[in-house]
Amino acid sequence: VMTPSLAELASQLVDQWEARAVDVIDGSSSPMPTPVVFSGYCDWLGASNSDRLHAARLAQIWLGESDDWPSSRTPKRLRPLSILALSALIDRQRKKAGSASRIVLPFRLLWHSLSGS
Repeated sequence: VMTPSLAELASQLVDQWEARAVDVIDGSSSPMPTPVVFSGYCDWLGASNSDRLHAARLAQIWLGESDDWPSSRTPKRLRPLSILALSALIDRQRKKAGSASRIVLPFRLLWHSLSGS
């Protein structure tokens, strides 16, 4: 199996988001497959099945389909994906949070970026 190039993955990601936008306009609610940025990253890593499951869970968070953050520490090799997912989760949380929480939330991302926790 050949690993797709970055340009191919980017093009597939745009295709997925366009299909998702059409679904929203049409009123369909078909689930979006794991974004290629997540699955492609796993392909580049030669990730194990458990890493792929973890990445798929992070993708659900990134897409807004889940707000359930994994209780286990994110493996370091998947940290770039977890930073994307946590960024999206924090953005959603900031919209609902009071002013004091809005100040603290970005520090959660910083801590996670450094520690994986």
